[in-house]
Amino acid sequence: MVTTTGIGDIRTHPWLKAAMDAFADTVAPIGPVLDVGCGPGTVTAYLAERGIEVSGVDLSPRMIDHARRLHPQCTFTVGSATDLDLLPASLGGVLGWWSLFNLPRDILPGVLAFSPRRCALAGS
Repeated sequence: MVTTTGIGDIRTHPWLKAAMDAFADTVAPIGPVLDVGCGPGTVTAYLAERGIEVSGVDLSPRMIDHARRLHPQCTFTVGSATDLDLLPASLGGVLGWWSLFNLPRDILPGVLAFSPRRCALAGS
């Protein structure tokens, strides 16, 4: 659907694009970004086009298959937001674009509890 209809392409929505551009400008000097719940990788690829070192992770193997097919220049892995093994100060930012709201409220604090030094966080 992304490639045929443009659904999910932030380039077609000025306010979504502006929010992502602001995030990208913030994290660019800090370090790499992890797009948690990346789905088909549309936003991951947009950040990569902006020169951000970014990778995506999603719980769905089919979404990761789509992401890899649509954006072969990016790195995508199957994984859960509740089971990320992140080293302190390993990321400049974590993106949860259209994904964090899918988590149960009692789990969300644990997902957001990691504390990499100087990490920007964006989510929905």
